[in-house]
Amino acid sequence: MALADLAACTRLVQAFNPAAYTADADTFTAEIDTRGYYEALVIFNVGALNAAGPVPMTLHTSATSGGSFAAVTDGDFSATTSADQVKVARILCNGQNPFWKFQEESTGGTNTFGLSVLLIPYNTGDSDNTAMDFTL
Repeated sequence: MALADLAACTRLVQAFNPAAYTADADTFTAEIDTRGYYEALVIFNVGALNAAGPVPMTLHTSATSGGSFAAVTDGDFSATTSADQVKVARILCNGQNPFWKFQEESTGGTNTFGLSVLLIPYNTGDSDNTAMDFTL
């Protein structure tokens, strides 16, 4: 597959623009519609961290647009305790809850990070989904 083909059929969403986020903001991203996509790469790019510890980032999903969003079990990046790192999660997104939001709940100071979601409309080769970080 040519790179142009890949670029034409994927969708990149910048869920959190790279910035400094203050403590206790409990910020949610805008809703992300994953309908029509097979999987997502969630790219969490962490810059400077405050002394209080990790950046709690949690995935929330809903069955309907504008519906009631609930946190996904094990759908968090709270183990992010080191500055200047990139974490990537691979998520199967053809399930019951195609609408996603991410929530950031920093405490104790300012954290710098960005979060992007690359939506891919086809299976990239993991036929039994064993490499998925979690499945929705």
